[in-house]
Amino acid sequence: MLLRKGGIHEKRFALTTSRFLFFPTVAHSHAERVRAEHRDLLGVAAADSTEEEVVLRAGAKIVAAVEVDRPEGLSEVEPLHIWTPESVRVDQLDFRPKHRLTVLVVQAAPLHEPIRLARAPEYAGCKSWVPLAVDPGWAEPVHSDETLAEIAERVRRSVACRRLRPGRQDEPRDAAVDEVDGVRRHHEPAAADQRLAGPEIARKPWM
Repeated sequence: MLLRKGGIHEKRFALTTSRFLFFPTVAHSHAERVRAEHRDLLGVAAADSTEEEVVLRAGAKIVAAVEVDRPEGLSEVEPLHIWTPESVRVDQLDFRPKHRLTVLVVQAAPLHEPIRLARAPEYAGCKSWVPLAVDPGWAEPVHSDETLAEIAERVRRSVACRRLRPGRQDEPRDAAVDEVDGVRRHHEPAAADQRLAGPEIARKPWM
């Protein structure tokens, strides 16, 4: 599960693809923002992001995008992400408070072979998506479609408001309004929030 609100220079967070790569970005402050049981991952990730190069090892397919209408419900899905409650409040909810936070439920998958890229100036900046001209080979995903469908429903029930539709029971409101290849997406034009790539997009972890 990922928490998204967009970069400083973006009007709002918007989905630009149904699948993306993980762009390794680690800062010293992350140690304070990540829950203790996950901090050992920071050292591993830091080795993949140096002044000379970045190494892409995995990515994800978007299963669901859910706007957070009930922030108090985030505690119910805390086991699905790595951030501390304080980090979620300060870095996500309190940051640009007029913008809704979006929860992304994703199906993560490793790459058959890591992709090594020389670090470039266009990789810098506070943005969500980074365009990359790469053609990754995807391995099998970590979790099944069925497992993630259950998680997506859990997230909706925890953080989304419920709306009534004529002739139907009330249901949680997703952030997206249409569906492509089983993935719901925003209509808003995408503001480069991390970075795109040929057919792929790389994502920075905290935006």
